Order: sequence, then structure tokens, then C-alpha cells
Amino acid sequence: MTGAERTASSALRWLRHQLRSWDKGDRTTRTKMLDEFISRHADETGPQLEKYYGNGASLFLTRISAWLKLTYLEGIALNKQLEAVSIFLSAANGTRYLAEFVDFGGLLSILDLLSIKDINEEDKCSALRLLLQIAHAGRFYKELICSFNGMQVTVGLLEAANFPHTRLLIYDVFLVLGSGNPKYSNKVQAEIIAMISTRNIHALRLGMQAIRRLVCSSTHMHVIQASSRGHTHNNLLQLIDKTIPLLGSPDFEVQYEAFELVQSLCMSKSSSVGVYIVNSLYKLLIKSSQELDRNVQLHLLMEKENEASPVDIAQATAAKILYQSLHRLFENEEVKEEVMTERYFRAILSTIANERHYESRQHAANLFETLTTLDMEKSFALTQELAGDELMYLLCENPQRDLESKHLDALRLLGQTAH
Repeated sequence: MTGAERTASSALRWLRHQLRSWDKGDRTTRTKMLDEFISRHADETGPQLEKYYGNGASLFLTRISAWLKLTYLEGIALNKQLEAVSIFLSAANGTRYLAEFVDFGGLLSILDLLSIKDINEEDKCSALRLLLQIAHAGRFYKELICSFNGMQVTVGLLEAANFPHTRLLIYDVFLVLGSGNPKYSNKVQAEIIAMISTRNIHALRLGMQAIRRLVCSSTHMHVIQASSRGHTHNNLLQLIDKTIPLLGSPDFEVQYEAFELVQSLCMSKSSSVGVYIVNSLYKLLIKSSQELDRNVQLHLLMEKENEASPVDIAQATAAKILYQSLHRLFENEEVKEEVMTERYFRAILSTIANERHYESRQHAANLFETLTTLDMEKSFALTQELAGDELMYLLCENPQRDLESKHLDALRLLGQTAH
């Protein structure tokens, strides 16, 4: 027997001993073996694992996977099992291990594990990291996760997530499953959009961040421009409907995420999307303090006497979005025609007269000034028709100026007759 043969024979005996120890071992023995495996093989490549275990690395992975399936409900050495599997899946040239783990039902075990309500935070994060490793392996695995309702599981997990690092892992799962996955991208987006109705402030903010990254990418905006029908377009309109009311949220971070999302959606070149946005923002401009939207009330926190109402906040934010996005919106002629109307100018002029809220007046004045810059003749004509010569002169000269009571009353009256 040559030296190489003796070495191979010795390695085989050692492997048989290891596998026999696992098969006959109790919980303590297996946990100790997992500890040894993790400490010895962290950061190793697939070939390095094969060199150490010969052709038996897959046999050890199979045993870990089987024990995981049998014990994940009990939480026995769960974190160690997940970490050991992760070493196999993250190994360079370890795609074979990934296929074996998934074929053995490992992915289903991970998703079932994440569905358990009382799973501890450390195990939850380990399972999410493993799910991310599988999703990063390519389109096939993203589709597989989605076909096993992985998005529903992850969305449900976010509702109960209490720690920032857990929420960030869930956010990463959303982005990975929603990108490079055309078969399920609309479904992924629909799941996230549906979540924007949640009462959970943390989940709400993270959902808006994720959908902004997914929907407002340059590639996706091109798809929106090319099609005004279908699931993509419907998702977008639902997203606008759910996000617009949140512009008045008393939670500043929710308000900020809603603002960023709507402003990003204004970048769409789709005329139907642009018209839908400006019409939705118009409704916020004309809304009175007594007409609190139910969706805003849903997120209403304890309000202090000296704080602006959600309607005033939403009105100010709507005006701010419009004047900051107007140049881009007006690249579309249909959107421009929708804004340069008597009803829209009624809403803008009445908002300038909102004495309750300084920011509403300021942003509405900026909007008016921007409109006069983009289309001076039409803006002057509409203002003159609605407010008369004196007010037209005053506003066109300086829309930020302090107006007399009679002028404010006249402008407020325009809002009451808007429809």
C-alpha cells in the first residue's frame, strides 16, 4: 500500500468514526461535534472541506440537515446547526452543498422555523442570514423561496420584529427577493405594499424604504413607462393610495419616508401615474382640518395642543412635493394640463391663506411661484380669474408676503368652493 493509499484509508476510517459518533450520539455529543466543526472550518472553501472530509462532507451536511428537520420545533442547539449549515453554503465552490440542503428539505425547515412565534432573536437572525445566503445563490432559488410563500413568512416576521438588526435582515430579504426575480417581482412588491397599512411604525418605515428601492429603480421606472396596465401599474396605484395619507403622519420618520417615496414616484414618465399623483396631492391641498383621513387617523399618535394637525402637515408636504417635482412632472403634457386648471389653482391659493400652519403657506407660495416661472401667462390668467386684479398683482409680485385679512378671506373662500 502506497503512502497516498494509507492516507486515504486513514481519512476514511476517521470519517466513518465521525459519522458513527454522530449517529449514535445524544444531544450533548452532537452539539460538541457542531462546536468543533464551526471552530475548525469557519471561512473555508468547498475544496478545503472536501480535503478534510474526503467525499464525506455531504454525508455530514445531510446528517445536520436531518437533525435540523427533527429538532427545530424544540430549538435544540438550533443556532449551532444553522451556523454549521451556513459554513457549507457560504463555502466557495459550495453550490453542490446548497443544492443538497435544499433538496433535503432544508429550505422548508428554515421557513417553518421563521414561522414560529416564540423563536428567540438569535435563532431568528441566524435563520434569516441562511435564507439570504440561499436567495443570493440566484434566480432559481429566489423563485423557490417565493413559491414556498417565503415573502409572506418574512412579512409576518417583520410585524413582530423587536430589534433593529432583525428588521435590517428582513429588509435585505425584501430587496434580494424583489430584484432579479421577474416571475415573482410583482408579488413581492404587492406583499410589501399591503404591509404599508400596518400599525407597526417600525415595519411601516422599513416597508416604505424597501418598496422605494424596488419600485423606484431606473430599470423599474422604464417598465412603468412602457406599460400603463397590468400588475406593475396596479401595484403602483395601490402604493400611491396607501402612501399619500401618510404624508400627514405625526410620526416624523413615517412622514419623511412617505415624502421620499411619493417624490421618487414623481420621477415616473408614465402619464397615468403622474396624473394620479397630482390628483391625489390635490385632495390633500383642499382638505379641511375637520376632514381627517381615516388612514391618517390610523397612525395618529398622542397629539399635543401646540402641534399642527395631520391635515395641515399633509397639506404642507403635498405642496412641497409638488413644487420640488414640478419641473419633472411638467415634462408630461397630460400632467401639466391637469395642474394648470382652475380647480388646482383654487386649492393652491386657498392653501396660501392657511393661517394655522406656516409651512402650508410657505410651500404653497413656493408652488405658486414655480408655476408662474413654468407658465407665466396661464398662471397669471387663472389667478386673475379666481382672485381678481389686486390679489393677482400682490401674489405675482411676492407670493410669500403677508396678506390683509380681507385678502386671506377671499383666498380661503376659493378653497371652500373647490371640488
